[in-house]
Amino acid sequence: MVSCGNILMSALFGINRSISQEKAVALALATDIPMFVPKKLKMTANTGGNQEIVSDQDEDIALELIEKLKTKDCSQIKDSINLTEFEKDDDSNDHIDFMTAVGNLRGRNYRIVEVDKLKVKLTAGKIIPAIATTTAMVCGAISIEMLKYVQNKPIEDFKNTFMNLAVNVYVFPDPLPPTKTEDKDYDPVMMGPVKAIPKGFTNWDKIRLTGCDTLGDVVTQVKEQYGVSLSIIGCGKATIYNLYSNKAEMQIRYYLLCNHP
Repeated sequence: MVSCGNILMSALFGINRSISQEKAVALALATDIPMFVPKKLKMTANTGGNQEIVSDQDEDIALELIEKLKTKDCSQIKDSINLTEFEKDDDSNDHIDFMTAVGNLRGRNYRIVEVDKLKVKLTAGKIIPAIATTTAMVCGAISIEMLKYVQNKPIEDFKNTFMNLAVNVYVFPDPLPPTKTEDKDYDPVMMGPVKAIPKGFTNWDKIRLTGCDTLGDVVTQVKEQYGVSLSIIGCGKATIYNLYSNKAEMQIRYYLLCNHP
């Protein structure tokens, strides 16, 4: 799989760095693979009494990958990516070899019977139309935007994507600015007037609080700085405090968080 994957990626980016299978085996043996560690999951109860599975590692992993992308030298990446068309009957392009290796490794993880190259070729010939699915289109559109990010393209080059395979429509408009919160005389959801604090706040904005050791400090500083009394406080998917909850557990949690750093 390593050798075939290297050949496919080299053809995609126009890099003449294909390695032999023997070299791939040597590199794989010399690679230090870290021990697999399962995610640390924890069960939390939301306000509706249902339990949710929360993992704090997903966001940390995403942020770490973003920082790694910023340090990569992408000057050798071409502006145009070479088009590679799938061809199952050409043994020199390593397409079937790669599919066989990846499929068997995936099957080995789940104890599924492994198959030979001929079986993969026969199966691939029957499912070619399934490759052009909405999932594949979305993955391709996201990959294009990721390449722009890695290449430090200007913000004007980034696009949204709207597609409908049923009517063969593909639209790539410029992203719209975030919706700003404004005062309303009547809001249909709240069924009354709504005052935006701070005015013009968007989902992309953040407020920063300093010197807060306890939850009580957060409540006090928001009250003094913005004139707002907090009613619901959450962290990720977990609700830390809900003013509208009558549960004794929530009241005890609020007391402890307000009095202990």
